[in-house]
Amino acid sequence: AYAYILVPDAMTPLAGKRIKAVEELSELGSGFKLAARDMEIRGAGNLLGPQQSGNIAAVGFETYCRMLAEAVEELKSGKVKAKVETELQLDFVGRIEESYVPSLEQRMNFYNRLNSASDESEIKQITEELSDRYGPLPEAARKLADAVSIRAATAELGLEKMTVSGDSIELHFPPDSDGLLRAASGAAKSFATKTDLRMENTVKVDLSSVAPEKRNEKIIAFLCQCAAKVLPNS
Repeated sequence: AYAYILVPDAMTPLAGKRIKAVEELSELGSGFKLAARDMEIRGAGNLLGPQQSGNIAAVGFETYCRMLAEAVEELKSGKVKAKVETELQLDFVGRIEESYVPSLEQRMNFYNRLNSASDESEIKQITEELSDRYGPLPEAARKLADAVSIRAATAELGLEKMTVSGDSIELHFPPDSDGLLRAASGAAKSFATKTDLRMENTVKVDLSSVAPEKRNEKIIAFLCQCAAKVLPNS
């Protein structure tokens, strides 16, 4: 069956978005995707009240869901966990290539899941699923998993910035982080040839003795060891 929709030349931006969604999501089985797109356009509304539209478009659907989960967790536990966005400067780029996961929908699904992963065990579970379904991870996918692991670890530590460049890493801690600085210095002894503490609130670790193919693995282990020294339940 076919449906022909005649639209005027001039439409409001909102109407234009809705028509575009219908055009893009017309294949069989697209009903749920179209409903989700509509929810992004008009807003998800008040989940605990009668309103059927809201301000989700201002933050995006994924961010809205994350904020909702955080709010529910805060109500349940009574604790507010500060969120840290660490500035990362990495000298490598990872991705899930089309030759590895042919389906665009599946690639986007794994990207979203990795982006939402908050700890190493969750990241490992996702990469194991990838390996099980599509075979051993190629180098580009491994680098993506490494980047996600580094991001999660630095956020857990509360770092302001981390730079990975060649055979060294540089960690910038927020003020009053003496415990973290000591932990980083102690952990570095197991992974590095030397540690430079000359800059205030900054630790520079030399990894020239580490084999290049093992470097990212060592960096992640180093960050996890730092967390284990200073954070509870790590």
